[in-house]
Amino acid sequence: MKSITLTKNKQKRIHISDLNIIIIGNPLLPLFASIFTASLAANALFFLTPLIFARSTEHIEVYGISMSLFIVSSFISSMIGGVLADIYTRKTVIVISPILVFLTLSASCMIIRAYGLIGYAMIFPLIGFFGSLGSPALNALISETVSRHNIGKAYSFMTALMAAGELVGPVLVTSLLLTKIGLYTIIMTIAILILLTGILRSLVPYIDVKGERLERSLRGVIKATCSIFKRKDVRFILFFSGIIGSAEALYSTFLIPYLRIIVKFSIIELTTIIIFIKIVHIFTQLVSGYIIDKYGPELALKISIMVSFSATLGVSMIPLITEIREVLLIPLGLAALGMIINDPAIKTVIAIKAPDKIKSTLFGIVNNFVVLARSPIVALGSIIWSMSPHLLYFMGSLMFLSSLVFIIHGKIIASNSKSDRLIF
Repeated sequence: MKSITLTKNKQKRIHISDLNIIIIGNPLLPLFASIFTASLAANALFFLTPLIFARSTEHIEVYGISMSLFIVSSFISSMIGGVLADIYTRKTVIVISPILVFLTLSASCMIIRAYGLIGYAMIFPLIGFFGSLGSPALNALISETVSRHNIGKAYSFMTALMAAGELVGPVLVTSLLLTKIGLYTIIMTIAILILLTGILRSLVPYIDVKGERLERSLRGVIKATCSIFKRKDVRFILFFSGIIGSAEALYSTFLIPYLRIIVKFSIIELTTIIIFIKIVHIFTQLVSGYIIDKYGPELALKISIMVSFSATLGVSMIPLITEIREVLLIPLGLAALGMIINDPAIKTVIAIKAPDKIKSTLFGIVNNFVVLARSPIVALGSIIWSMSPHLLYFMGSLMFLSSLVFIIHGKIIASNSKSDRLIF
């Protein structure tokens, strides 16, 4: 096993030469632990929120609009957070973000008491704004501490931790709901988990980027960013990310209301399905990182999109064809398999291609482009839902199909050699 080495110049630089992350004494262990706690809290909240609105079908439209605003606020926040992380430090941004979410979520209890679901729908986008501040910095930080040939595995491991949080989050909410404790107690439990995330990240040693530093100014970051976006290959990954991200957003945003209201799964059945999906996510990551690092992201993305297209089409059509609800587990499992591969593959491309000096900014821009594409799709999904929920998922399948055509005619990999395998 390769060891972790620390080198000290003016700033402390941490380098992980292999993906031996969960070992005693690893200085980045608090960071990876915080990824799990953040995912646990976020997905507990994402599981609880649609259940709150699903109490009445007339509130589904409000939920869709609130989620669309959540996405827009994340769009704005991610760009701001990326630039701040390049001007100042990654650690500063990833610590402040969960603390602000904790304060906002705590305040939401008082707002719900005063204004009900409308008040919660109004504050939910603010949670998205503060929560997305640290995402670009976190992605950049990980890519700067892992050797190039292990970047895919690192992001896959990160996604596996997030999937584990996604698995535990709904179970936590369901367990609390079954004990019949109050809504405010559940919200504060989630808020405390988010606060723990901030505490864990504060324990991570200061990490600076390797090599020549960019002048710490907004002007310098913008100049370097504009320069890299003159490249056609970088613009390609932007548009591709937007298409596939929109399809995934349409699928995931309305999945819980679809399974609860249309397919009529009970809360316990719904929780079991979520657990099943997250287990598929975790085990898929064990394979996807190897595929990405050995064969490149293009093959991984093609597999992801083909499976996601078939699965989304199945989710749309199966409830219309048969009344046996269990059959729906097949496309749900395939969708979980396909969609989870996409994220680490795209992150690997960005991590290798972006200069360290503007890496957080570039992660933020790509994330923002995806969010910008998702927002109108989710809002449109609310309208389509009122006409036919089945039509909503049929449209999602067509979007996956279009992204497959896009990647076949585009080109992510410029060379088949091992040394250039992850180059645009």
